[in-house]
Amino acid sequence: MSRVYCSYTEGSIHHTDMVKESQCLDCSRQDCTYRRAGKSGRGNETGEYQDRAFEWARRCFGEKSVSDPVERAFRFLEESLELAQAVGCSKDDAIRLVDYVYGRKSGNIEQEVGGVFITLAVLCSSLDHLMQELGERELCRVVDKIDQIREKHVRKPNYTSSSREEKCQEKERQS
Repeated sequence: MSRVYCSYTEGSIHHTDMVKESQCLDCSRQDCTYRRAGKSGRGNETGEYQDRAFEWARRCFGEKSVSDPVERAFRFLEESLELAQAVGCSKDDAIRLVDYVYGRKSGNIEQEVGGVFITLAVLCSSLDHLMQELGERELCRVVDKIDQIREKHVRKPNYTSSSREEKCQEKERQS
């Protein structure tokens, strides 16, 4: 019998447990969702994790922050760099890669997202980790830490669409 992610909410706390498929199928919770490697049982289809992550981020950072693609891209870049650093990539290597990427023309967003997804899956496999399991585990870890994450978020560099516009306008005034 395979193991699946069983997700449900009790009060304001969202739980995700890895259980035997038969346990999840027998679950009587009305809000229980179940997914197995691209196949969904009750609940949402393949975007279910993405929807839960977005809803958590919206509660944590607010609608404006999660709807700003520039800010989300910078937060993604930050997490990507932290992962690369954890694997052993040096700052010098990261800077060389930035120069290489920005030396080429910008790519297509949909294709680049697909490339990120494939690359992360292969990286996780090379590290002998299950990408989906780690994502679920992290979402469970942060769901009750909204206040601490907001506090940490305030101390980060501000990279929003509006802050970029303000910096451009300031540059124009100085020239």
